[in-house]
Amino acid sequence: MNHRNLIFLTVFSLVAFKSCILHTDHGPDGRDGRAYFGVDYHFQPPYSYWDDNPYIPENPALGAFYETLPGTYSFEYFVNPFDYWYGTYQIWIERGTQGGPFGEEGLDGLNTYLMLYCDPDGWHEEFFSYPQGKAVIQREKGYVKIKVDEPGHYFVLEMRLTDVLSRKPQSDAQPMRPFSFDQTR
Repeated sequence: MNHRNLIFLTVFSLVAFKSCILHTDHGPDGRDGRAYFGVDYHFQPPYSYWDDNPYIPENPALGAFYETLPGTYSFEYFVNPFDYWYGTYQIWIERGTQGGPFGEEGLDGLNTYLMLYCDPDGWHEEFFSYPQGKAVIQREKGYVKIKVDEPGHYFVLEMRLTDVLSRKPQSDAQPMRPFSFDQTR
């Protein structure tokens, strides 16, 4: 009889555990943030601007943001027909968070914004205030590197000053056309 009880208890336990499947329904993941890039100035507009980012128009409107994909892009902007800054910028997106149990939706990632200020002396960090430790800034004569790791501002910008005799530019250094919103090109 002990043997029968043991078999019965084993079979009953297997059936009972088989019917007690715990299922938690996770909600959808949050949407990834988007990346935006723009060109502007504080002291003097750039003479010309060139960028290998396919999402930035040939003659970008100064002060406007353009949606772009995250990545690393090269740029150069002329201060005058002979001197120019060149470099790269890396821009990232913030990923959405994973959905939670019981159908809870994940949080959407923040959008990332980078405005490249094309001034004659390069990037001027005194116009920007990032919390302590969120921005690493290196500045030497003719060289600037900024790395910002703050929600909504994930980017690295590195640029050098040169002239047309020292380095062949990527662009033809044509003066920027004044931008108007009624352009059809």
